[in-house]
Amino acid sequence: MFFAACTSTESGSDAGYDGFDTEAILSRAKKHLSSAPVTVTTFKATRSKGGKHDYYSEGRYWWPDPEHPDGPYIRKDGQSNPELFTAHRSAIKDFEDIVCDLTIATIIEGDKRYSEHILSHLNAWFVDSATYMNPSLLYAQAIKGIVDGRGIGMIDVIGLINVSNSIRVLEEKKFIDSEDLRGVKNWFGQFAEWATTHSHGMDEKNNNNNHSTWWGAQIASYGLVANDPDVMQVAIEQFKSQLQIQMDSIGRFPHELERTKPSHYTNYTLYAWTSYAELLSATSFDAWSYKTDKGGIAKAVEFGYQFFKDPEKWNYQTELEPTFNPAHSEFLFLAGIGLNRPEYMDVWKNDNPHKGSTESHLLIWKLLEE
Repeated sequence: MFFAACTSTESGSDAGYDGFDTEAILSRAKKHLSSAPVTVTTFKATRSKGGKHDYYSEGRYWWPDPEHPDGPYIRKDGQSNPELFTAHRSAIKDFEDIVCDLTIATIIEGDKRYSEHILSHLNAWFVDSATYMNPSLLYAQAIKGIVDGRGIGMIDVIGLINVSNSIRVLEEKKFIDSEDLRGVKNWFGQFAEWATTHSHGMDEKNNNNNHSTWWGAQIASYGLVANDPDVMQVAIEQFKSQLQIQMDSIGRFPHELERTKPSHYTNYTLYAWTSYAELLSATSFDAWSYKTDKGGIAKAVEFGYQFFKDPEKWNYQTELEPTFNPAHSEFLFLAGIGLNRPEYMDVWKNDNPHKGSTESHLLIWKLLEE
C-alpha cells in the first residue's frame, strides 16, 4: 500500500508514510510554531480600489504597452509580468503551506500545540476583526487601465482548498473542536454564497476552461466545510456540465492545448479535475465513475499520464514550451487514490523533482480517504 496511516508518535521518523519526507514536514512545522499569522491586512495594495480587508492581485500576463506607457496594459499570454503586486497571493500560499504542514505534524505527533497554532492562523484570516480577509474577491486579477477586478481572480485562492481539507481532517480527528470552528465555517459559507451569486463568481463558473473546473472544486471544498448541501448540489451539476463542455472524446481539453504552454495547462486542468472528483467523493455522487457521451475523468487522466511515461509522445510543442512540461503532476497522485491506480502515484513519487513542496498537501487528501 502506497500510503499507510501514521500509528507512531515518534518525531522525525518515517512514521508509516511511505515515500514521503515526513522529517522535512515536521521540521517546517516546528518552525511554523513561532510564526505569527500574516494576512492580507499586512500588505497595503496601493493600486487596489478596495479596503485593507480585500484581497487584491493583478493579471499575471498583462504588461505596459510600449507604445502607450501611461495607457492600459496589454496581454502577453504565458509571460508573467514581474512588476505586478503579488503580496496577497504569496500570503495565501504561505498560509496554505503553514496549515498543511502543521496539520500533518498534528496527526503524526498527536500534539495539540500544532492544532492550536493552526486555529490562531484560521482565526486571523477568517474571524478576527482586525486581520480577516473579506469572503469575496472583488479586486482580484485587476488590470491597470482596464478593470478593477475580474471573476478569474478566484483561481488565485485555490490554495484555500487545501486549507479547508485540513480543517475537515482536524475536526474529524477531534484535534479542533467544532465550536471553535464556527466562525471559520461561517466564512467559507459566505464565500461560497458570494461565488455562486455575484457576477464575478458567475463569470468564473462559465469560463468553460480550467477556471470553471477550479470554481467547482472550490465550491465543493467550501461547501463541505460549511456543511451546505445546496452548495454541494451546485458543485455536482457544475462537474457534469463542465466535463461535457471541456473534454473531447480522446480525453483531451482542447482549450488548454491551444494555450502557449499546452502541457502546463493540460496538467493543470487535470489537477483541477482530479481535485474536484476527490472532493465530490465525500458525497453520494461518484465523480470518478461519472461519464458523459465522451467518457469520464479516467480517460482524461490516461491521456495525460502517457506523456509522463514517454515525454517524446508529446506533439503539441509551442515556442514558449518546446518540450513536454511535467509540472502539476499532483493530478497523478489524486487519480491514483480515486481510480485505485498505484502506478500513477509511483510516477508522482519517483519522477517529480518538485514533490517536496506539496507533500503535506497531498497527505491530507489521503487522510480524508481513511
